[in-house]
Amino acid sequence: MNMMNHLLDGFSPGLYVSTLMKVAHSDGIHPSQREMLKRQAESLGVDLDGLPDAPNDLSSLPWATRILVYRDALILTLADGESSDAEQRHLVDLSERMALPSDVMSEVSAWVKDYEKLLDRMDALLEPARRLQPVAADHAADVAALGAGGGPTGAESDRSTDR
Repeated sequence: MNMMNHLLDGFSPGLYVSTLMKVAHSDGIHPSQREMLKRQAESLGVDLDGLPDAPNDLSSLPWATRILVYRDALILTLADGESSDAEQRHLVDLSERMALPSDVMSEVSAWVKDYEKLLDRMDALLEPARRLQPVAADHAADVAALGAGGGPTGAESDRSTDR
């Protein structure tokens, strides 16, 4: 049996997305948060219009589910660039409803910061490719034109056939 499947026994995709939706709405939902929630819901097969209400007591959720919900709620609060006071209060409330100890919250927060650093490192690695993309796109257009018989410009091709 896959260990992750075992750890997520009892996972409710609808409850997961519903809980994240409440976090996003705690200070008004930002377009980047809406997009993140939409992608999460689609990947889990959840209809955003038919979300269940999240119960107040979330402490009976499996441990791994609680950790993932808190991690993704924290990431969601940062999706618009910063975590507001209202979002911070909602995260504290959520952690209490899930009975997460403060040391676990700190560990999850540290993990999110580490993950952000990894994403920044990957962005830095990909930066040279981003700078070359316009050149590559221009080159691809030139190659496509040659493949379509574009070759030399009309005037040049007229001269070559006159000989």
